[in-house]
Amino acid sequence: SSSSSSSSPSEAPSSPGEELVPLLPWEEGKKLRIVQEAEQAYAARHLQMHEAMENKPVSSRAHRSFRWVTRNSGNDCYFVAVDGNVGSVYPGLDKEKLYEDALCLAAYFPAKARAEMYALFWEGLAGRNMNGKVMTYHSLPEHDFIAQIEIHSTVRYLDAEGRVVVVQSGETRDATQSLRDHARLISKIVSEHRETVDHRFGNKIKLMHLLLEDGRLDELSRQFERLQFEVQICRKLFDSLPPVAPIAAHDFFLAEFPNLNVTLTPRRGKLLFYSLTERRPLSPIVLQVLILQDLASNSYKHGDGDLRVDVSPTAIVFANRVKPNSVAAKQSRHIGLASLRHVCQELDLAIDFRVSDDGAFAATLGLHVVFVDDEDEVITRPPKCAGLEADDFAWSLVEDEALICEIFAKTMKRRHDVDVLVAQSPPQVANAHKSIAYQALQNPTKRLVCLVDESLLEIDDAGALVAVTGTAVRDRLFAFPPTRDLLANDALLLVSVSASHVTDDRALLTLGKTGSVSSDVAAVLDALTAALGPAARSRP
Repeated sequence: SSSSSSSSPSEAPSSPGEELVPLLPWEEGKKLRIVQEAEQAYAARHLQMHEAMENKPVSSRAHRSFRWVTRNSGNDCYFVAVDGNVGSVYPGLDKEKLYEDALCLAAYFPAKARAEMYALFWEGLAGRNMNGKVMTYHSLPEHDFIAQIEIHSTVRYLDAEGRVVVVQSGETRDATQSLRDHARLISKIVSEHRETVDHRFGNKIKLMHLLLEDGRLDELSRQFERLQFEVQICRKLFDSLPPVAPIAAHDFFLAEFPNLNVTLTPRRGKLLFYSLTERRPLSPIVLQVLILQDLASNSYKHGDGDLRVDVSPTAIVFANRVKPNSVAAKQSRHIGLASLRHVCQELDLAIDFRVSDDGAFAATLGLHVVFVDDEDEVITRPPKCAGLEADDFAWSLVEDEALICEIFAKTMKRRHDVDVLVAQSPPQVANAHKSIAYQALQNPTKRLVCLVDESLLEIDDAGALVAVTGTAVRDRLFAFPPTRDLLANDALLLVSVSASHVTDDRALLTLGKTGSVSSDVAAVLDALTAALGPAARSRP
């Protein structure tokens, strides 16, 4: 997408750690071969530029794809080199039509996709570094294809007339079949996993009926409580589970592998489990229900009856030999165990499956394991990682949506053991600057991170409700002496939270409204690391 406007692009706001594409002066830019040839092709509206290019910046032999070079300015957009089968991606289109009118591509896409392309066009002129990025666009229904556009390289310079020009090379691929195959695979995984879960619950209900008929009420009560927990876990209601405590290794593993000959190392002692990045322990019940039961099912179906479990501080390895003529090596990795990869990603764990030539299957679950002596009642934590962690900071949230505040505060407490200062009601928003100053007094050794929504309600001096922006809240923080001093010393860091684009260089970064608490916190910690380095752990 392009525009006929001749306005000059402003510098794009960059994310922490992301460098802008440098703007080269003409004297430097014209020394580059790709710039020389792009300018020559543009000046002559050359339609065979790629044949004359000595360094061959484009060369496509991939199936259903083509590579390209574009020259973009605030006035126009041109394909100056194209190589490959354009029609294999865009039905009815060829390279000559692309050379004549780059904007002809817009006719294939709906308005939302065109708007995104338009925005990326201007962000590229403003210096946003998109090298290596892959954009996926779905066509209008009548064309019925999915295109993936990958940007390989970008050169940004001032031309001889002082205009900002961007020369980009990249590749466009037809991703229709691969993405739809992936969607079908995910659907099949979900369907088969649902069938497995239904089978397990059916077995448990049948067992409970038998226990009732046999009068074994104590065991029935225990099974019923366990079934309640499993339902809550399947509904992702983790907060309703019992408090986490060390669990005996023997009880943790053998409860899920009762019909297998299990060799467990070590057999004694108790265990605590942590994800790869978080410092609050994982519930053993969650691991049993979401991971061990699937591994047990795989061992029952495809194993020879013997299972070896080795526990180390950084992994748990489950190993068994595959039955002769079993299809586990081909099928389970694609369907049964593929769902486990998804589950582990959600829990911030890693998992790897391997089947050796001699028929040995191994599943390696990556996580942190803390060994607790039987007489040790203290729940220890794994050592702090080298990077910054959430509890290195004091956190506050200025947000008028009660549910967002509740979820954010509960998640921060559960996952990071962090108590969040929340300013949610209109009176709290109006006095957020004072509350944050007080929070600083209560946490004299920690820097403060304050997340501020951009659309808020507060009360004015007359007690009436009024709308206020996050920008105005930041203005207040910079005007109030205690918080102004904290900001001046990098003891208070501001983060904007908005569903729309907000430009305020006083904010460390801007978060959208679509991320999870984990992804948002990770983004903030990455930004803090980039901005402050290791010294960010303590307040200056």
